[in-house]
Amino acid sequence: MLDTLRRLFSDVRPFEYLMLGVEVLVLLLIAYEVGSGIWHRFRRNRRSRRVHEFFSQGQMLQSGTPGDPALVSQWLRQVEKWIIDTNGLLVRYSSQASASFLHNSGRAGMHYGGVAQDAQYGFAELQERLNNLRAIMERPDVYF
Repeated sequence: MLDTLRRLFSDVRPFEYLMLGVEVLVLLLIAYEVGSGIWHRFRRNRRSRRVHEFFSQGQMLQSGTPGDPALVSQWLRQVEKWIIDTNGLLVRYSSQASASFLHNSGRAGMHYGGVAQDAQYGFAELQERLNNLRAIMERPDVYF
């Protein structure tokens, strides 16, 4: 490129203008590729951090599963709100991530010790959503 610039200030032929234009276009293309890669990594990391925050909230709900039947309805509302909020975030990021999060593998019913009978289904659903969210977090390049 420097050679092309040097020639522009001496004996200029139309071919030098063409070469300068091609070299500038190549440099712009390289700058675009580098810039878009940096932007994609930045956006993916920012989204991954946000999804991790929701994952932590879900884990807190999981660890706070009530054993007392009187607290079950409030806990179930919190779980439902967490699922809606998390899915709302994922829909904004990627429809594939949202579909993966809501996927139900159809596992047979299990009984979880220390969990009130009325909270069993909610706990199983929370466990399923946390597993799906963990899978999304492990492959951010696929979803974000």
